[in-house]
Amino acid sequence: MTKELKQEFTLRITQANKTQLITILYEMVLLYLDEAKEACAAEDKAAYKNAIRKIRDCMNELTLSLHLEYELAQNLLQLYQYINSELVKASIHFNTENLAH
Repeated sequence: MTKELKQEFTLRITQANKTQLITILYEMVLLYLDEAKEACAAEDKAAYKNAIRKIRDCMNELTLSLHLEYELAQNLLQLYQYINSELVKASIHFNTENLAH
């Protein structure tokens, strides 16, 4: 992520409400996914693993934001757990196939 994007996200985060924070986290996940794909194409394992770590950090925040008393949140939890599993596989196998899932 460029310095400019970091500054933009920081500004948005400081001004966001709870719902907007969730949207920002999703945007960050998509950005880090692109970074992981680019790193894989460039065969840069360190950058690839770093991007996946950042995605997992975002997914952890999304998981922590769930209100599990609602059925939708329970469904999202299962989806987030699946995503985490795919990220672990992607990290181990150094490929973009699992990232696509």
